Amino acid sequence: MVEEVQRKKRIENLKKVGWFIIKSNLLAIPLYALIFLDFSWPPLQEFIAYASFIILKGLHYQVALEGITILTASAGELNKVDISWDSTGWKSLYTLAALTLAVSYPLRKKLKFLVFALPAVFLINIIRIVSTIAYSMTFGFKYFDSIHTLLWREGLIFVILAFWIGWLLKVKYNIRQTHIHI
Repeated sequence: MVEEVQRKKRIENLKKVGWFIIKSNLLAIPLYALIFLDFSWPPLQEFIAYASFIILKGLHYQVALEGITILTASAGELNKVDISWDSTGWKSLYTLAALTLAVSYPLRKKLKFLVFALPAVFLINIIRIVSTIAYSMTFGFKYFDSIHTLLWREGLIFVILAFWIGWLLKVKYNIRQTHIHI
């Protein structure tokens, strides 16, 4: 009897995994279509470039802004950092939304999570851009590609997975936020 219950539970879990794989792959189709069509939305690039510029100026870095290009002056060097379409973090935001929507949880729980998580990842992406530029201005632009590629590209993947797995565990184990009053 116990073995039969365990077998049914395994089959149910395999069905959930199968549906997740199917849904996540279907949700990946628009992502690949946008990549194939070389889609971009310049107003988002301009907004992120402007926000990054304002933060860097607030941190007293010598920067200027020309469209989507942040011009930096440090150690007698003039460098240009373009906020490309990929720098907007759109793939990260889309991936987090797709992973969330593919899970077999009620839509209300998914939307509640995305309302928090998407703006948080968006802000983390701006921090990624600002910190990469600030570090490069401080220690030299010879480190720009290494920081951008190794630390932050993979770092953003880690952030997405951490948010998503944390949310999955919270929903699965019904973890509630506790408020500590001091």
